[in-house]
Amino acid sequence: RDNSGEAGGNRQGEAVSMGMVREVMLTLLSCLEQTEKEQESMENENNIVVDGSVERELPKFAARALAFLLQHRLNMEDSSYASMGDVTVAYGRCLLSCMERMLGLGSSPAAEMLAMKLLPNVLTSMLRLCDAPAGGGSGSGGANGGATSSSADVAEACGTEFNRFVSRVLPVVMSHIVVDGESTDDDDGAKNLQRVVLETIPSCLPVMKQALQIQYRNAWGSILSGGYASFVTNLALKKLEIAESSADGSDSNLSELESNLQSWLTTLVASLLRLHDDVEKDGIARSAVEYATSALIRGMGLELFLSMVNFVDEDGEKQRKKAGLTSTTTGGGIRDDRAWLLPLLKQSAGTASSTSSGLGLMPATST
Repeated sequence: RDNSGEAGGNRQGEAVSMGMVREVMLTLLSCLEQTEKEQESMENENNIVVDGSVERELPKFAARALAFLLQHRLNMEDSSYASMGDVTVAYGRCLLSCMERMLGLGSSPAAEMLAMKLLPNVLTSMLRLCDAPAGGGSGSGGANGGATSSSADVAEACGTEFNRFVSRVLPVVMSHIVVDGESTDDDDGAKNLQRVVLETIPSCLPVMKQALQIQYRNAWGSILSGGYASFVTNLALKKLEIAESSADGSDSNLSELESNLQSWLTTLVASLLRLHDDVEKDGIARSAVEYATSALIRGMGLELFLSMVNFVDEDGEKQRKKAGLTSTTTGGGIRDDRAWLLPLLKQSAGTASSTSSGLGLMPATST
């Protein structure tokens, strides 16, 4: 029996099936996506005049759609990555639109709380879309075990959607991390949202650290300086805001929250810097890490960045000297594995002298 016809039929059926899924995704997207007027209203925090029943039902519909999408995640192994390119991008946009509807103006507290609880799961789904399998799809490449040009393009496109998701959803979530000091005990809704956010953000950290795994290398050029840097910057801006409002230290809750934010930020920054050491011989990957680090410094500010990075391992140096081992620092006492940061710091500070003074490692007059 000639199986070639059967194989061809299967491929044709798969193409029809994927085409149908794509159209369903695009239809769902057209129902969920916000209009330009709605987006402008959200950015300006203004109410918009819409039909009340529609305003109430859309977040409910979005919640049901989000639950369905999370339960039926795309299986990249069942189809070639190239044929799923449009579908993966549409899937990511649907996830974003669902979250925006549930967190947007006119949404109910229950829908907002559900969206925040599901944030780690949705973030994981968005990130997994950026995983380009080795040798998958069509096009050139894949001979050395790397992703083909087609699958790499899809990973890059999905990386763009990942960045859009983080930059548009996280600021809304972070806005609930602090309850107005004038709120009363009756304001249970705001306090419940705050509690959920404080539980959700730590659960998102492992997901963001997954973005540093080698399987996402083809999307690093996009997601490291995009979504990863945006996530860190949003935490940093909230940390700086809280630090300014609690300068007198009278509010113990704010002080504790500031300490937690500092810890989360340090974890994410340290993970990114550690990746630079791991990809030292990979020029493209190394450049992506350096560009992302530069974006972090610009986003959080030089002072805050320096408070999270150890440039001198004093205890380690003392132990090496006692053991008669070679020092791991360059001239001026800076660790060799941190020396690559100096040009980035110099660029942010404007001059080499101001960078040196900020480091506190060498006199401002040093050259």
